Formats: sequence, C-alpha cells, structure tokens
Amino acid sequence: MTEENPKTEMVEGAAQDVATVVDENQPEKFDEARAMELIRKQREELKQAKKAAAELERYKQAEEVRKQAEMSETDRLKMELERAQSELKAKTVRTMQIEVAAKLGLPAALSDRLHGETLEEMEEDAKAILEVLPKKPAPNLGATNPGDRAGVVETHAQKKARLLGQAPDIYSGGGINWGNQAPKE
Repeated sequence: MTEENPKTEMVEGAAQDVATVVDENQPEKFDEARAMELIRKQREELKQAKKAAAELERYKQAEEVRKQAEMSETDRLKMELERAQSELKAKTVRTMQIEVAAKLGLPAALSDRLHGETLEEMEEDAKAILEVLPKKPAPNLGATNPGDRAGVVETHAQKKARLLGQAPDIYSGGGINWGNQAPKE
C-alpha cells in the first residue's frame, strides 16, 4: 500500500490551481455564478475560522485555569503581588505625568506623552515638548479695549486740546482739522 505525502498533495493541488488561473493581461469576463460560489466559499471559511478562534480562546483559558490550579499558594501570591505592583507603578507614573503637565502648563491632552521614571525626567521632557509647541499669539484687543492704556486718565484740558485740534499733530491721534481757521469756542 502506498502512503501519500501531504506535501506532495499540496504541491499537486497548487499546480492545479495555477493551471486554472487566467492570464492577468487578458481581460476576463465576469461570471456571476462563479463569483457567487467564491463568495459563498469565503464566507464558509470565515465562519470556520471564527469557530476555530473561539475554540482556541477556550483552550487558552482552560490552560490558564489548569496552570493556576497547579501553582502552589506561594507562587499564586507572588503572581498577584507582581500584578498589583505593576498596576501601582502604572498609576503612579500617570499621576506624575498629570502633575508635571499641570505644573508646567502643558495641555492635559499631551500629559500622557511624557516619559521618564522621576519627576525631574518628566519635567525635562515636558519642557522639550513645550519648546516645539507653537506659541500663542498675543490676544487681539479690539478697538473698544484700551489694552495697556487702561490706567491712563486724560485730563479735561488734554481732552479739549485733543478734540479741538490743538494737539501738535492731528495725525498722531485725535483732533479736528479745521484748516487754517482757528477753532471757535
């Protein structure tokens, strides 16, 4: 009795598939029945793949339960301690990132981008990030906002001189150009 080699079968099967492939340079006519059959086969393969993935996940969970059952109480406690320590470290690092971002004025959305094990390292990283961020332009103070002149108070005489054009240069702010005539009071 002859035993067939699975590798040989695969090569022969691939050779048959190659023989049925149409030359890509020549346009192929659309065959709806063949296309629907191909779609049906692919959907069936997808169903089988999902079933296999679910089964694999079940096996992995069962293996994990089996390993935990075989572990001694000491080993199990060590594993839980390691997991708790890693969670604590992650939360501590996140807290430090938030503190550094708030301290240096880094936007909260960028706080998780900070790297380092200590506050000093994270502060250096935050400073580097702040250097490359675009600077905010000065606020646009509208025409009605006096800006830096808010505290300057104009006396009555200064206001009258400005409004009546008695200022040395009417183009430097205020005044009325009466031409060569003197203003009437």
